[in-house]
Amino acid sequence: MFKDTMLKSMMDNLTETEADVTPQWCVDETQVEEGKEAAEVAWEESSDIDDSSSSDDSDFLRSTQRANITTRRILERNLPFHQSKNTLSIGNHNKSALKKMAWFIYHHDWFHLYLRLPTYASVLIFLSLWTSMILVFAGLYIAIDKSHPGDCGLSFTDDDGSIKYGSAFAFSLETTTTVGYGLPGDSNAFFENCPSVQVCIYFHMVLSMMFNAFLFSFFFARLSRCEQRAIQVIFSDKAIVKREFTKDGICRYKLDVRAYDIDSPHPIVETHVRIYAIKHTPLLMGVSANDEGYHDLKFSPMRVENPNDELGAMLYISAPHIISHHIGMYSPICPPEKKAFAEGGRVPIKSGFVVDSAGFRLRELDSHVETRTGLQCTVCGETYGTYKNLVRHIEQNKRLEANDGVPIIDSHQELNVQKIFKRGESYDRCHSSYGIMDDSNNENAGCYDQFKKHFKECNLEILVIIEGIDPMMSGTFQAMQSYAFEDIVYGGEFAPCMLSDQQEGIAKVDLKRFHKIVR
Repeated sequence: MFKDTMLKSMMDNLTETEADVTPQWCVDETQVEEGKEAAEVAWEESSDIDDSSSSDDSDFLRSTQRANITTRRILERNLPFHQSKNTLSIGNHNKSALKKMAWFIYHHDWFHLYLRLPTYASVLIFLSLWTSMILVFAGLYIAIDKSHPGDCGLSFTDDDGSIKYGSAFAFSLETTTTVGYGLPGDSNAFFENCPSVQVCIYFHMVLSMMFNAFLFSFFFARLSRCEQRAIQVIFSDKAIVKREFTKDGICRYKLDVRAYDIDSPHPIVETHVRIYAIKHTPLLMGVSANDEGYHDLKFSPMRVENPNDELGAMLYISAPHIISHHIGMYSPICPPEKKAFAEGGRVPIKSGFVVDSAGFRLRELDSHVETRTGLQCTVCGETYGTYKNLVRHIEQNKRLEANDGVPIIDSHQELNVQKIFKRGESYDRCHSSYGIMDDSNNENAGCYDQFKKHFKECNLEILVIIEGIDPMMSGTFQAMQSYAFEDIVYGGEFAPCMLSDQQEGIAKVDLKRFHKIVR
């Protein structure tokens, strides 16, 4: 019976019903209506954004929040305070194949399957197993007593020669629980005249000890699970896409989210963060990658700028911490128009001056600080980290070659720096839906249109994962948050949410301001 229960629970976890599969990749009228209601709620909750100036940006955000009604998250937000239960909306299809796989998994990883069962189900299963063991051995004692009438002493002398089932059950229960014998017959506690009972009691006790050991380890493993510790790690409701300018006038775009561990007096050990970009393009477009309706859903890694992922992306979230991703030309969420240029629009990718990434997920920032050379000279192959150094190299070699009388063909003298690197020399040029425009005077003039359009077309979902070790139980856990298109704000910063309590002498976090964004 417990095997059937286990396999049924397993199949429920491994498979999806038709109702679960259809809404995830298809759009029907019911989903549209639900999406409209969700968009209304999402817009009402956006009051956490402090935007004193009513701009075109906020109008665009309002319209796209209402229009993007087909978004289905891989990670649902199903906890208060805009948080998640850390359960991915990914199931398995094809029950016939899964039925064979279920038996294989059951025989090779049954312990973890039992751990995943609901508490009430596992308690009922183990109680049934324990009771069944008592009943089976009660039957064995009856059989032994009947085969050796009068020798085993399990029944009274005035009985019909064999122990009653009620007495056999009590004797089996006493043996299982090791509470000490009150013998049903007139024999002593050692059963010298009936070795069969001694052998049966021996195996009964061995099985009972093994069952008790397993029961102890099972409940300890279940009670010591660190998964629930992740509930105390909270994420900001919105993610921010914002732009920054360097001293050299290069415009850079960043994605920021905020995280905080509510149980801050007991810091998480070895905390680090990972970010993935998920593009649900087939869902939005209403088409599939092939005729059978199957497609690839890729979790594209996003390099982390703060904390630096080259140092392990370690962070300390006992205080609110901002996690940043630089949206450079190698970023999986960078719009195609911006992927075509490096250095804030200065160097075209197809010019040959940009080093090929060879399929690796690089960070453009590493080239800016010279930890990696991302630009190269097409004449001599010399590599440089920044646009300015590359231009200096070309200009210097042009002067030297002209002075030495080097032929112009196939030399640095052929390179026209002003013509090749003509984009964005003194300011950031933003590609809006209305064409290329100068953004030096208008703070909000179409700078984020490319991002909004790209995020909406690919039905973007950003998955942020924080991993750490619980200091009390030394177990690893994950806290996750999902940011869909309607959860992204363009421009602004997270409002400060910490204050110092002079009376108590401690720092405090104002959770009412944790989600607040100021422009």
